[in-house]
Amino acid sequence: MKSVLNHTSFEKIPGLVMDLKDMGIKFHVPDINCSKQEFRILDGELWFGLGSVKGIGEAAVGVVEERKKNGVFQSLSDFVLRIQPSKNILEEFICSGAMDGFCENRWERLMIEKSVLGVFASRHPITLFPSVRECGAVEIERLQKYHGNQNVTVIGNASDFRKCRRKPDGAEIAFFKLSDFTGEIEVCCFADAYKKRKNF
Repeated sequence: MKSVLNHTSFEKIPGLVMDLKDMGIKFHVPDINCSKQEFRILDGELWFGLGSVKGIGEAAVGVVEERKKNGVFQSLSDFVLRIQPSKNILEEFICSGAMDGFCENRWERLMIEKSVLGVFASRHPITLFPSVRECGAVEIERLQKYHGNQNVTVIGNASDFRKCRRKPDGAEIAFFKLSDFTGEIEVCCFADAYKKRKNF
């Protein structure tokens, strides 16, 4: 699986991470002192590769080489002094969770984590609430079992929200992605429903 992840496009990583979790394999967000450039297995647990963080790429090589040469980074300021990263590179590392080891109380930034890694690696926001089944809803991965005009309740985290106007009458329609810990779907909220619920 490690080899597969190292040769997989950024867009396909979330699905593979979900497979790993189903297999009971613990998965870690990047760590500036533990992760290598590529995905790695350490003590039976998988660590996200620094080079697979969105926006980092080959910049991870210098980080790993500096760590091998002069030891682990002791603090954020130590990292900055030794690596002298660009503002964008530093922000991507911080947002991915790679610098969390320098802070005892991590400020949860799950949405940013997903935008940088492509997946909620540490935890999914939906785990902060009652389980999907406790709410009488259906997991996204099970939706394919439902057909026709069956009414199904789905709950999850909404992202990538956008709206447009219907050409005939200018009524607003909304589109967004909805995800839970089993998958993600595209959602269209038609004019009447959006009018009633757009202030939620």
